[in-house]
Amino acid sequence: IPEIADKVHDLRVDLDRLQVEAAPYLWVSHYLDWIPKYGGTISQAEPVLALAQNLASAADEGLTAITPAVETALSNDQPLEVMDLLLQLQSASPQLLNAQLSLAQAQEARGRIDAERLIPKIKNIVTNKIDPLFISISGAFPMEDALSMVRIAPKLLGVGKAGPQTYLILMQNEDELRPTGGFLTAAGSAVVMDGKLISINIESSDLIYDVNKPYPIPPWQFKEFMNIEMLLFRDSNWFTDFPTAATWAEYFYSYSRASSADGVIAIDMHMIVHLLETLGPVRVDNVSFPITHENVLDYLRSAEEAPPAGVSSTWDRKQFISDLAEPLMD
Repeated sequence: IPEIADKVHDLRVDLDRLQVEAAPYLWVSHYLDWIPKYGGTISQAEPVLALAQNLASAADEGLTAITPAVETALSNDQPLEVMDLLLQLQSASPQLLNAQLSLAQAQEARGRIDAERLIPKIKNIVTNKIDPLFISISGAFPMEDALSMVRIAPKLLGVGKAGPQTYLILMQNEDELRPTGGFLTAAGSAVVMDGKLISINIESSDLIYDVNKPYPIPPWQFKEFMNIEMLLFRDSNWFTDFPTAATWAEYFYSYSRASSADGVIAIDMHMIVHLLETLGPVRVDNVSFPITHENVLDYLRSAEEAPPAGVSSTWDRKQFISDLAEPLMD
């Protein structure tokens, strides 16, 4: 990586110098599309150069941010640990922000280029090299979002000065649809510090309720269609705007649990499937078979526990969720 970083930096410097030298003439290029064979390329010199410049700048800034951590790992003959990289990135936020800005400007420049009018060599670079790059970084998790996440990851993961971070986990059952993904079947708190999950506690949403406290009147639809008289924690994700739903969920959770949160994360049952695909099978107490990504949905749908004889109504019928959470954390 350090060797690549040097080459990328040299490329960026060369392109910046080229832009300075070409700047007095670039305005003329827009009027030269009449030139045979090369006119289409010459007339687009300005966005083509801007595309190259900004891609080189984004790569240079990103590599500048991570190279110190890489060099430290190499000098100590140790593998590069993610947490070491995140600690390094705490002081590299300006470079990551610059990389994010340059990437956005590169995409804007690409939008102004008509690849069909370029000479074959440059068209091939744009359509077969650069376009697939943009497609790959604008998928389910766009690169701009990834760069934003990297910049704030140390705080999110409770690294260094950020200290431990507490998250309210909302477990949604997509079999019973609600605006943010599914019925709020269970919830709890998770504590993360130095990139490690320190603790997690999950309980049924039915239990997150204090009978001695007043609760607000729910939206009219609850009363008219569901005969629900009060807005409780389990219905707090009624709102289609997730930040609003998260705010209500945090409010109701702290109302009965005297607990604050640094953030709110909602997951559904398929998140558990993805976790098990990565972690492999786990053993759960009182379950005779291993829980895998193939059978976990059946387990979650069928494992609600009836209270033993003599147990009061506060029995957590969704205790099986915590039983599954413990081996997942381990």
